[in-house]
Amino acid sequence: MKILPILSFMTALSFATFASAETITIANGNDYAPFADQSLKRGGIASHLVEESFKAAGWTSKYKWLPWKRGYELTKKTQIDAAIPWAHNEERAPFFLFSDAIMSMNEQIWTSADSNAKSHSDLEGLNACLPLGYIQPDYIKTMVEAGTVKMDFPKDMTTCFKKLEAKRIDFVISNSMQAASIIKKAAINPNSLKAAITSPDTSEAFLIVGKNHPKGKEIVAAFNKGLAALKASGEYDAIIASH
Repeated sequence: MKILPILSFMTALSFATFASAETITIANGNDYAPFADQSLKRGGIASHLVEESFKAAGWTSKYKWLPWKRGYELTKKTQIDAAIPWAHNEERAPFFLFSDAIMSMNEQIWTSADSNAKSHSDLEGLNACLPLGYIQPDYIKTMVEAGTVKMDFPKDMTTCFKKLEAKRIDFVISNSMQAASIIKKAAINPNSLKAAITSPDTSEAFLIVGKNHPKGKEIVAAFNKGLAALKASGEYDAIIASH
């Protein structure tokens, strides 16, 4: 009887299956509708896309919902495998590997409906709002550093839009998807606000992995592979449309 060879083969097969099955934990956060929030369908658009991208690559992902700063730091220390959805900047680049963009969005300047602002130069002398931790577009950062724009940094974007509706600030930096979600959820009068300026520049959100993670490159490659598969199949657009 050739029991031993059969057992050896089955053991090797089981090991191969185990070795190819990957499960990772991803830090995620709340109050970033419609992209990330536990209260949203599938955790929001970004959460949904990332989960399905890993699934398409044959990986299993699970979210650990944490305060944004804590999730960022744990990922940086490789105590959590990855984090979403984060923008790329010079401060983060030395510490993280960045995936292909989960999504790209045009930046918009939202103002009161009666605002006369039509270009970036019209923003000088005004008061802006951008939540703490968000990246300032270069043209805004330049004006803030020059003192020609005063920036308010509340805890979330909903607060920014509420302040804008109340005319306590002059403009908010956001994008159409985020703005529409907040205006609806916070019961803000949509006729009181407008997207006064749409920038040709895009803001992108990424999956990030600590550079010292032993499987960092493998995680990013798997995600990129799955994301490309979603786009090729049309599922990427279908997921966005479903939200």
